[in-house]
Amino acid sequence: MTDRANPRPSAAIRAQQRCRARHRTPAVLVAVRHPVLRRWTTELLEGARGCWATVQSGDSELLADAIARIGPDVVVLDSLDFPACCKTALTDLGRDHVVVIGPEPDLAYRQSALDQGAGGWVSQDRIADDLPRAVWAALACDHHGCSLRSLMTTDASPCPSTGELS
Repeated sequence: MTDRANPRPSAAIRAQQRCRARHRTPAVLVAVRHPVLRRWTTELLEGARGCWATVQSGDSELLADAIARIGPDVVVLDSLDFPACCKTALTDLGRDHVVVIGPEPDLAYRQSALDQGAGGWVSQDRIADDLPRAVWAALACDHHGCSLRSLMTTDASPCPSTGELS
């Protein structure tokens, strides 16, 4: 969609052109060091059904190997690993497609990650509230049925098949 007076594409068209996963379900790699936090983060992101496929790195897997194996559209990792880890892999992915989990809600940690090119930053104590929106923002586009509005819903309802909360 362009305007005849202004040949630049609309914001929606530009977002689709930036989208890494326009014609498929985006993959989100959760590469958090602590196994319990990694599992919990994965389960949280899996709750946004239809928005992305969530994959965990292995317990002893190097992040660069996980990125090569999965080919993610977004990587969620600890602040200790960013940007020191696998600089080439993150450069190929694009650091703006990295969401960093910081240790505490200190704006200095956030600013440091963003200054180093992260696409998003969330403190550990705000993961449940902020991580899905940060991942959505790092994708920089809307996907078949996934919208920021759906990620802002906090009402959980049980799945008719499994009884799990959505």
